[in-house]
Amino acid sequence: MAAVSSHVRGATISIQVQPRASRTEVVSEHDGWLKVRVAAPPVDGVANTELVNWLSKQLKIPKADIEFLSGERGRRKVALIHGLSVTGIRQALDLT
Repeated sequence: MAAVSSHVRGATISIQVQPRASRTEVVSEHDGWLKVRVAAPPVDGVANTELVNWLSKQLKIPKADIEFLSGERGRRKVALIHGLSVTGIRQALDLT
């Protein structure tokens, strides 16, 4: 299983979040999950908001093009990225 995979409406990213980090960044890709440190606490959706803001900036897409398919309340999430290919996402996040 790959951390970034194709979807009918774009591509999905399987993300394992590590909240309360000093900055938001990709740590590694392991066992089909992209490990991302998030500079926000996991309280009231603040970490999710930070993750969406960061993904939007890294991928150069509007925040509205990012939606969670699963895991909104957990550390493991699957995000759907509308309008981008697997290759485009991997290049933007330096996963090549």
